[in-house]
Amino acid sequence: LLPAVLVRFRPRVTLLTAWAWALLFLLPFAGLSQFGPTGRLLYLPGMGIVALLVFASLQITKRSRFGQRVGAAFAAGLAVAFVPFLVGRTAAWHDDVVLFGRMAREAPAYAPGHFNYGSALAARGDLAGAADEFSRALALDSNLVQACLNLGALRQQQGGLAEAATLYRRAVKSRPDYAAARVNLGIVLHKLGDGPGAVSELRRALELDPGSAGAAFNLAWLFYIKGESDSALRYAGIAFQLAPEDVRVRGLFERVRAGQLVPTGR
Repeated sequence: LLPAVLVRFRPRVTLLTAWAWALLFLLPFAGLSQFGPTGRLLYLPGMGIVALLVFASLQITKRSRFGQRVGAAFAAGLAVAFVPFLVGRTAAWHDDVVLFGRMAREAPAYAPGHFNYGSALAARGDLAGAADEFSRALALDSNLVQACLNLGALRQQQGGLAEAATLYRRAVKSRPDYAAARVNLGIVLHKLGDGPGAVSELRRALELDPGSAGAAFNLAWLFYIKGESDSALRYAGIAFQLAPEDVRVRGLFERVRAGQLVPTGR
């Protein structure tokens, strides 16, 4: 009923309010904002349209007393009719899994919807469901590099190192400057026995992102286990400067600086 009240006193303010609300609702769909916290703030998706209809009806009928009554009745009826829609929409938008699950079902060809749903499922602990959604997202948009990275990380956790490496390479091919993908690829290549390839990817990642403590730490570890103390100390020092509070980084830096040998069995 707020638009009706504003129309009575300041019609221009009402029109601006209605248009602003409608445009706010359209913001995520314009590509200027991603779903998530922003999406949950927009849990009144139809309010802008309702406000515009109320404004139009009151403007049309305000010239006569009978018209004012008709306009007021229309506004009140529209507000009442909006309540069930509001309740149903709020139930769908208050939770990430429910929200993005509904988005994936209602817009099955929308790759970011499947990606967001997969991310929500992963956060909830449903790794199998998350992997399925990331795969669907990639089938729809092969250049969705974050989906490559997330699916690769899931496969890596499950022991599918070869598949993880393929996914990371796919991400790097789509976006050569994606440092995080190169870090993960370097780690997997090391586990697959490709030491030179691992070092190459990690070095490139650090060049692309000099603030990547992960790249520096993993380089330090690779040189440490190879017995190349100078290189190990160099990269361990970089990692320590970037992440001095990280327990693993601090521990490796202190071991390398003290000249300790690699622990047996590591």
